Amino acid sequence: MNELHEAIKYCESALNIREKLFGFDNPQTRSARDKLDKLQEKLKNQRP
Repeated sequence: MNELHEAIKYCESALNIREKLFGFDNPQTRSARDKLDKLQEKLKNQRP
């Protein structure tokens, strides 16, 4: 599970860079942020 958290941190860092380059209103950036947020919420709800 630790590798999964590391992967999510990496994805979030990459997404932060993308947001700076292309802006928050870019449809692909917004879609990626939504998917990452949903994944993080799902993981948070699975923890005991």
